[in-house]
Amino acid sequence: MLYHARGGENVQKYALLFAALAVLLVGACRANSPDTPDIVARVNGMEIARSEFETELAFEISVFTRQGMELSAQDRETLKKLVVERLINNRLLLDAAQAAGITPDTVDVEASVLAIVRLYGDEDALAQELEVSGLTMDRFRMLVTEALMIEELFEAKLQLSAVQVTEEEIAAEVEKFLAAVGDVEELEDDLVWEYVANELARQKAEDLKYQFIKQLRDNSEIEYFGY
Repeated sequence: MLYHARGGENVQKYALLFAALAVLLVGACRANSPDTPDIVARVNGMEIARSEFETELAFEISVFTRQGMELSAQDRETLKKLVVERLINNRLLLDAAQAAGITPDTVDVEASVLAIVRLYGDEDALAQELEVSGLTMDRFRMLVTEALMIEELFEAKLQLSAVQVTEEEIAAEVEKFLAAVGDVEELEDDLVWEYVANELARQKAEDLKYQFIKQLRDNSEIEYFGY
């Protein structure tokens, strides 16, 4: 028997949207020194601005700071590399989406924006959050649009909503899961089964995304300019 992950497509979509929103709500970035290049990378001739890199890096650092965690110099260097690679991947994915005919006009931006607005209560509350960071609703909509384009690309190329796991795969993982958590009376078999099925489907989807992005990178010219 084959199983589909429940709500997998929507979960992935809104995870991307909320990630895009989180990046938006970052405070001002530090100014570049006169000797600092204005770009951190070039992807197939297209530049990734240092300002974009610093905005996302500031958000990543703030996640740890809000949890009371201090980052070592090595931790910060690792974060910098992760951020640069993510920006490169996003650029490649957006280019691939446009090549596949996926544009801002083919995604339902308004429905997704409305879903996020509801998290804040109303559009005024969201607008206030954006204003604090010196950002506009137009910029917010652009990030949401890009997130949706990437998600539509994954679905078109990889059919992630159709990812399946077998009963045998689930049973094997359930056994491992129960062995790891021990004898917990509160656990319901059906809930454990559903959790494992969804987690296996998520892992398969992530593996497919990884291989897809790797292929894009292998077929691209990527230059780094220091960060």
